[in-house]
Amino acid sequence: MNKNFLKIIFVSLFLITIFGNISATYIPDATMKIFAVTGSNVAMDATLHAEIRPGSGRIFSSIHTIVGSQTQESERNAVIAATTAVGNDTRNKYDFYFDIQSSASSIDGPSAGGAIALLLVSMLSGNDLNQKVSITGSITSDGYIGDVGGVYAKAKKASEVGIKLFMIPMGNRQQVITNQDGSTDLVDLIDYSYSNWGMKIVEVQTIDDVLKYSSMDIENIDINNPIVTETDNIFVPEKIQVSRAINPMRGIVDKYLNDVNVTITSTEKSVDTSIIKDSTITQGLISLLSYAKDSVNRAEVYSNYNYLYTAANEAFLAKIYGMVISEVMDNPSILSQNSTIYNLKISELEKKLALTENRAKMCSLEKMEWCIGARQRITWARNKIEDLKIANKEVMLNQSLDKIMDYGYASGWIEIANDFLDIGIVSQGNNFKESSDFKDRAESYIVDIENQLTISDESIISDTDLQRRLKAAKTNLNKGWYVSSLFDAATAKAVLISKKENNSDLFSEAVFKEKYDVLLPILRSNNGLNSTNHIWSKQFFDHSLYYYKKYLSYENKNDTRAITDLKTANSIINFSVLLYDVEKEVIAYYDNASIDIITEIIDIEIVDDNLDTTNLEQTENSDKVYYVYTKDNKEKLKTVYLYIYIIALFAMIISVVIYIDRNSNKKIKLQKKLAELDEKLLDGKISEFTYKEMRAIYLKELKAFKDVEKVKKKYELDNSTINKSTVNKMTSVKDLLKIKKDNKK
Repeated sequence: MNKNFLKIIFVSLFLITIFGNISATYIPDATMKIFAVTGSNVAMDATLHAEIRPGSGRIFSSIHTIVGSQTQESERNAVIAATTAVGNDTRNKYDFYFDIQSSASSIDGPSAGGAIALLLVSMLSGNDLNQKVSITGSITSDGYIGDVGGVYAKAKKASEVGIKLFMIPMGNRQQVITNQDGSTDLVDLIDYSYSNWGMKIVEVQTIDDVLKYSSMDIENIDINNPIVTETDNIFVPEKIQVSRAINPMRGIVDKYLNDVNVTITSTEKSVDTSIIKDSTITQGLISLLSYAKDSVNRAEVYSNYNYLYTAANEAFLAKIYGMVISEVMDNPSILSQNSTIYNLKISELEKKLALTENRAKMCSLEKMEWCIGARQRITWARNKIEDLKIANKEVMLNQSLDKIMDYGYASGWIEIANDFLDIGIVSQGNNFKESSDFKDRAESYIVDIENQLTISDESIISDTDLQRRLKAAKTNLNKGWYVSSLFDAATAKAVLISKKENNSDLFSEAVFKEKYDVLLPILRSNNGLNSTNHIWSKQFFDHSLYYYKKYLSYENKNDTRAITDLKTANSIINFSVLLYDVEKEVIAYYDNASIDIITEIIDIEIVDDNLDTTNLEQTENSDKVYYVYTKDNKEKLKTVYLYIYIIALFAMIISVVIYIDRNSNKKIKLQKKLAELDEKLLDGKISEFTYKEMRAIYLKELKAFKDVEKVKKKYELDNSTINKSTVNKMTSVKDLLKIKKDNKK
């Protein structure tokens, strides 16, 4: 009886558990109001409709309207962020259906991401969403709410259709409005909305903030006492010791911060009273000014705590933002299509780039890592300028601010390349020459990346940072900058690895820690801190260290930002891992290389008397001692010489035997190699890049061989006095011509 009673209890509990899972409350069908703007910045409202059905995590978009790739990406990110917030593996229990009902014929853009996530969380939690609440903002899979355009127009439309609480991305409260007379004003949208429309607006930066506000009674929300502020963005870590290798970065950071502070002071008032008629452009400049100030504040904090590369990144961005603002405010016509001033700016930039590239020829071996960094950025700038020249012929007015941003990056890379060359050029010691011994190594990296990209999804293939670095690696390879090519290829591979690791469901802190634990005792030991080598792997390691410490801080608070910072740390440490291996190989090579000295003319000329050549050294045409490196070990040279005669004698003995077979089989071998090359391409074992280069080499060798054969036959017929065996020993047309000349004598 007792056993039967226990069985009944067990079965009852089991059924209750199953029934509880089956009957778990969720809302299968819900809607909410969202808002969008047209190309002319006119706002419109739309209805977001979502359905949840038992399934396996699939996402479906309605065919009622044409939904673009950006909206589809927002849906994917929103599902991941919402199901992560709810927990219990809800992502794999349901299928998700979305329909945006709008008068527009097509829908695209990321601004619905935050709204989709908010609606899904309410549905999965079984809570009806307050229809007086809405939000605009993109969302990442980690739950970050990002910037979108047209915030003022969307907010105004939201107030007109009865929304009482409207959430916007952090940093967007300053908005430009156009008055009836065509003039513009800068307003605080939070105060303006409440005073003029009676609608409350709050800023949010994560899905956590969104959920907190949406669950509150709107009447009790104090817009003057937000639950999150921009100062929360700045994490203050413990101070670290600066490595000797990267200490020169502090001077660059200080210089950039000084420059951008001057720019902010000179442009702030003029932007606030901008006479640019396009309010979208003015709003963009206001946003850039805000970003520049935030970047300066962060850079100062990072620099004070000795995270110099982290500080340099922020200072560089702030400088770019300030540069863009100055260019537009000084010359508004730079925004127009086929602008004269824009074309002049690009031309001036090309001249400055040419001077910088000439400077790079004077790099010092002692500071080669700084020189490699400079050459990388020279190539980034050159490739960006080429892209800009093409884009300028096609760009529309509403895209023109992006065009100026790209111009700013090209200009910034040239400037920082010169800053690195200031460190990398010293008056004494040997010059740095990029050895051709690294050509095969760079090619191998490039081929490996291209092979992996062929089996990667579109989000990885289209990554702009990866493509920029891969393109630079190829450019440098064709240019003969083989070491710089290898560095760019290594960083491209780091981006590729990071994309795959961070997007994996198996990603965890352990993925990061495995690499961190290996590099920490190498790069941040006493020996590592005192060494002046491994500049770039050290800078990236410290950069990664900052984000890892930030992750640990936020993880203790159960903050959504934690996982994002961990993934950022992982992305950066992959740079450090791959660059450390490359640096070790390059440093060892040049430490043990023998040097052949030649003389080269270093030609640096002033191409424009009016050109701004700050930080550029100009030199009259002069003989410059130049160095070619070979892979001989200095300490072993004497031993090598002892074996030279033995090797030479041995070579003479076997050359007669080998040569007969080599000549007879060479043509067959080359033809076989060509056939094998075709097979490898068809099987996907090599890239088109490698195929084309190797095929050209084989065809050239085959043609040379055939040319020699033709001349040999001719001499056998025309010169009976020449011994046939002598002709057969000749390996080139040049040798045969020499025989002919000697015979005439």
